Amino acid sequence: MKSQVLVDFIADFTPCESVHAEQELVALTKKPSSEKWTLSVDGSSNIKGSGLGLVLKSPQGDILEQSVHCNIRATNNKAKYEALITGLNLAKSLDVKNIQVLSDSQLVVQQMNGFYEARDQRMSAYLTKVKQLQSTFDEFTIQQIPRSENARADALASLGSTTTSGSKLIPIVQLMSPTIQEAEVLAPVDHGRSWMEPIFNYLQADILPGDRLQQKLQNFASSTENFIKNRLQDLI
Repeated sequence: MKSQVLVDFIADFTPCESVHAEQELVALTKKPSSEKWTLSVDGSSNIKGSGLGLVLKSPQGDILEQSVHCNIRATNNKAKYEALITGLNLAKSLDVKNIQVLSDSQLVVQQMNGFYEARDQRMSAYLTKVKQLQSTFDEFTIQQIPRSENARADALASLGSTTTSGSKLIPIVQLMSPTIQEAEVLAPVDHGRSWMEPIFNYLQADILPGDRLQQKLQNFASSTENFIKNRLQDLI
C-alpha cells in the first residue's frame, strides 16, 4: 500500500513530457527583446599612452565595464573612434540588436549624424568603419552628452591610458594595432584649389600664377611699352 501511494504521488506531480516540449519550443522561438542597450564610450590620449573606456548597460540594468590600453599612438579623436568601434564590437558579440550610444565627443557624434564632414583621410576611414558596424544593428542611435554625464567611461579611458595592468574588478584589455589599417584609408578628398597653392607652386617649382606663357607675354608687352615711352621722352 505504501509503495502504491508513492507511485501515485510521483505520477500526479510529474509534469507531462509534452508540457516540457512546449516550454522548450517557446524558449527557442521567442524573439529577442526589443529593449535598447546603452553604450557609453570615451577615449583618452596623453604622453603616457592612449586608453578606451566602455560601459555597456543592458535593459535590465546589468553593467559591463571595460578599460582598454592602446599600444599605439592616437590622437584624442582617433581614440574616441577606437572606443566606439570596440564598444560596438563588444555589443555585437553579445548579440545586441538595439543600441543607443552615448559619447561626449562632438566631432564623432556630428560626423555620425551627418552634420560634420570627415575631411581627414583617417577620420573618413573610421567613419566608414563605424557606418558598417551601424548597419548590423536593427536600431542604432548616437547622442552627444556632457562630459560630466560620461564620467564613468572617461575614468575607464583614463585608467587605460595610464596603466597596462588592471584589477580583479576592471581588467585592462590590450589593443595591439589600430582598427583602421593603412589599406583602408580613403583617397584624399578634393576640396577645391586653395588660395595658397599658387604661392607654394612659385616658391617650390618657380611656377608663376596662371598660364606661364601668358605671363611671359604680359611681361614682354609691359617691358616693351616702358621702352617705347622712355624713347619718346628722350626724343622730345
